[in-house]
Amino acid sequence: MINFQSIKSTLTITAFLTTIILPAITSATEINNRETPKPTSTSVNQLAKEDSNTESLRAIIAHGKAEHASHCVKCHTAQVYTRKNHFVKSFAALSKQVVRCKNSNNIPWFNKDTDAVIQFLNKKYYKF
Repeated sequence: MINFQSIKSTLTITAFLTTIILPAITSATEINNRETPKPTSTSVNQLAKEDSNTESLRAIIAHGKAEHASHCVKCHTAQVYTRKNHFVKSFAALSKQVVRCKNSNNIPWFNKDTDAVIQFLNKKYYKF
């Protein structure tokens, strides 16, 4: 004899699992597996171009100024940045040069620190 009550209960549980629980689990897993975007000099540069008067950009530039004072002035004076025959001719070249100096001197900066120094130098000296 077929027990229709148990079949009905099984179908109800299956429907509940497939329509409510499974989508919720899938959604939570997708959210947990998303990668957090990493900040890049491009994102900082876009911020600089959008509005140079924002508080966040001022904070980035102030941070860059502090990092520059802590590490870069050991080798560089303002004359390096203002001389007529300076090597940096573009924002990309400035970025490469700051990274080159950071790596060759083993400066323990994160990407956001490097980006801040690039923004500081660009704002103060280069204005690309």
